[in-house]
Amino acid sequence: MVIGFITTGLLFPRFLSTDENGLLKLLVAWSTIFGQFATLGVNNVTVRLFPYFRDKEKKHHGYLTFIFLVSFIGFLAFLGLFFFMEPWIAGPDQSKSALFSQYLYFIVPITFFTLLFNNLDAYFRSLYKAVSGSFLKEVVQRFIILIAISLFTVDLINFPQFVILYSVALCMPSVIMMALIVISGEFLITTRIRLTAVISKNEVFKVAIYGMITGFSYLAIINIDSIMINQIVGTSLTGIYAITSYFGTLVSIPSRGFIRIGASVIATSFKEQDMKTIDDIYHRSCLSQFIIGVLILLGIWLNISNVFHILPETYLPGKYVILFIGISNLIVMVGGANTIIISNSPFYKFNAYATLFLVVLTVLFNWIFIPMYGIAGAAFASVLAMLLFNITKFLIIYLNLGLQPYNLKFVYVLIIGILTYLLVRFLPELSNFYLNIVWISGITTVIFMAPVLIFKISPDINELYNKILKVVFPK
Repeated sequence: MVIGFITTGLLFPRFLSTDENGLLKLLVAWSTIFGQFATLGVNNVTVRLFPYFRDKEKKHHGYLTFIFLVSFIGFLAFLGLFFFMEPWIAGPDQSKSALFSQYLYFIVPITFFTLLFNNLDAYFRSLYKAVSGSFLKEVVQRFIILIAISLFTVDLINFPQFVILYSVALCMPSVIMMALIVISGEFLITTRIRLTAVISKNEVFKVAIYGMITGFSYLAIINIDSIMINQIVGTSLTGIYAITSYFGTLVSIPSRGFIRIGASVIATSFKEQDMKTIDDIYHRSCLSQFIIGVLILLGIWLNISNVFHILPETYLPGKYVILFIGISNLIVMVGGANTIIISNSPFYKFNAYATLFLVVLTVLFNWIFIPMYGIAGAAFASVLAMLLFNITKFLIIYLNLGLQPYNLKFVYVLIIGILTYLLVRFLPELSNFYLNIVWISGITTVIFMAPVLIFKISPDINELYNKILKVVFPK
């Protein structure tokens, strides 16, 4: 978060133009969507079915070979789709997207390495090595980007060279992931793929195709706003949206680690028909993530005047983007493990249908709200899409498994959050910008967390608090 804040929150908006920031956002958005499509669903097969294939003595029945074979086929499919869609990707008005058109072909190598990382990371996570992929994407990749933008700010490289280094940063996690797999002794390549000796070919195909639809649709929902902003109003406003939406996405960052390891645990629980563990994870993940998400959203919105001391005045049109994207990510947080549960359940097909339908709704919402309200309209469309998406997932789980994680504790958290906002909102602000951030953030944390801890709303939060106390104040 610190590295990301320095690069995206401080350096990018001050040393790159809105067009240049828009370009970076579009490269990531398109390569993320295409990279997920090109997996052909094999990463979903890995998460869901690898517990059945896991057998190191038999080289996991040739599973890694299977991953590379499908990845190659998927990349060829992507190339065909990319060159077919090229005129549309560039945007209808070249004058508004001239910079993006200039770097359009960078999408190809970035997509290749994104595809490779998606599939290799799923393989590594299924071996209960979840930290590596997260560290590579969240720390190593961001650190390389920080180095690149730092070189640009002191004029040691020009912008084209910066884009090359930025692209290298996006590609590097997959290269290092490959090295880690080799070092760990899990680079188990064989000339024979024997997956059907364990699971039927039809089952593998069904999990793959529905997983591809689900993953592709979900990432489309997340990234379609930036793409449609570029299509409708141009790359410059895409850049403003990219920078301001970053502050809203901070709300969901704590959930990323849970999602990575939670998938493997829940997949194993389904295999062993351990519904008690799944129910426990579902409830605890929803409650803990909701508490953390509300606190972060409060911290961001109560500091909104401080945020625009950090950002140049050019980015002021994105003020409500921060709020709406924050709410959208809070909706994701309160859903807890819902996506993981559905993806690993016998009714995983419903997830594919729901996400595909929501892609259509998201596109529709963006077409309606972007012309009316600009980039704030795109952010509001994201709120509507995520709300409908999570209601749908809740109903799928409740109607098929009878699991319902919500209770009065969620209402208590919401009430505490509203009261915290009202109390802090009317406190005097300090004239010193830096001290004001510390003052607002500190008092918000104390007022919000005190009742949460006193009334023990979340045992997990209290346990974490007690561990921190033991570290800070050892006996």
